[in-house]
Amino acid sequence: MCAVTERIVSEDVYLCQSSLIEKCFESSLFSIEDIENLNDEETDEYREIFEWWSISNWLAEKLREHKQPILDNDYGTWWGRCTTGQAIKMDGVIEEIANNL
Repeated sequence: MCAVTERIVSEDVYLCQSSLIEKCFESSLFSIEDIENLNDEETDEYREIFEWWSISNWLAEKLREHKQPILDNDYGTWWGRCTTGQAIKMDGVIEEIANNL
């Protein structure tokens, strides 16, 4: 399965844009209400997003199916990654997506 997760990351995860997205929120270009799946379904609290990654539309749809935070607007599509400190290919949600292919 490692080859599939590596393919997903290399072809569908483009660039970490955490600083850019935070600046867009600070300048009110983007709003927190624009983030899909921001609430944790179990606790009804906002999830903590550690990183913002520019992603493909295909991966955005897969991440939506897994209730991951997505920001999608006229400027691009980003995944609000709720983990940090490990390679993206090791994220459980990426492994789940790969397993379902």
